Amino acid sequence: LEPNNRAVVRGLASLLLMTKGATPEVGELMEQLQKVARDSDDYHALARWELVQQRPERGWELALRATALDPGCGNCFQTAAAAKAQQLDFAGAARYQRVVVNLSAEQANPNVLSRLRLLEAARSSVAEPRPTSKGLAKPVVDAVLGASYVAFRACCERAFESKDDEAKHVMAARLEVDAQGAVTAAESTSSTLPAATSVACVVEKLRAVRFPPPAGGATRLS
Repeated sequence: LEPNNRAVVRGLASLLLMTKGATPEVGELMEQLQKVARDSDDYHALARWELVQQRPERGWELALRATALDPGCGNCFQTAAAAKAQQLDFAGAARYQRVVVNLSAEQANPNVLSRLRLLEAARSSVAEPRPTSKGLAKPVVDAVLGASYVAFRACCERAFESKDDEAKHVMAARLEVDAQGAVTAAESTSSTLPAATSVACVVEKLRAVRFPPPAGGATRLS
């Protein structure tokens, strides 16, 4: 595929992801792109797709290729940070997020800064746990779930009528986490999402999330 055609494939995959979700057709387009990927846009699109599929190791590798081709790609470093957080490497995630902050320093994006603070708090919570604490610290939970945001969003975008819809809807869930950090059960406790299929998809993605081992053994999150 020539550069213009690769851009068409990326755009079509993005459109399908927004309108139909993570369908096999999107996967087929990404397989095509994988064979001919050349620039940072190609590798970044592939990295995000891996995170949608909750395959952070591969996502991180592809994000690194994108940053090597374009060291000024803040979104590429952002994706690398999310991949590391999905792998529970909060120190690595914070390192990549710090690059994003430096690249966007002139714009002073508050979301970029808040993500860095969250990752640093998660790193500290894991590295220096409180002796009396049990379960999972809130920054750790928020960092892990935030790292899977692209996967959750892929479940819901097809149900939104506009970009503004995302801010109008919320979903609450209950998770059972075992002593190793695996989610053994997940269920929605309330939701304003406009489609039951979106709720079911998010619940399925939640079951694939992995946390650090909770202090004191198995725990419940809600």
